[in-house]
Amino acid sequence: MHLANESQRASVETEAQLYCEMVNAGKPVASMQVPSPFAANVEMRCNAEECLTFTDYCETAPEWCVVFIYKEPFMLDVIKHSGQMTDASPLEIWFKGCMYGYPLAAIKEMVEQTVAQGKN
Repeated sequence: MHLANESQRASVETEAQLYCEMVNAGKPVASMQVPSPFAANVEMRCNAEECLTFTDYCETAPEWCVVFIYKEPFMLDVIKHSGQMTDASPLEIWFKGCMYGYPLAAIKEMVEQTVAQGKN
């Protein structure tokens, strides 16, 4: 493997490990966008950290994917259905804020900003 690729692989694995630590500490879901060739590295690192993964490959940019990291098996259904939410409604902001483990105060602030901007 080329040295630059090896460095990028190590960086992606380190980031995955940090997200796994957050998930293992109680964050419901974490996600990271990675170059598709490194998805398997992220999945293996997460498996070693006793986390589950779901990889969503981008149809419009196949060289990239999003790896969702989670602990509880039921979250896979939540992750898959969250992609169906496409507007920035207060409900979507609340839902995704909870899914990613944001503090309620931060979710409240985003909802209030969205409503104030008339995006509800």
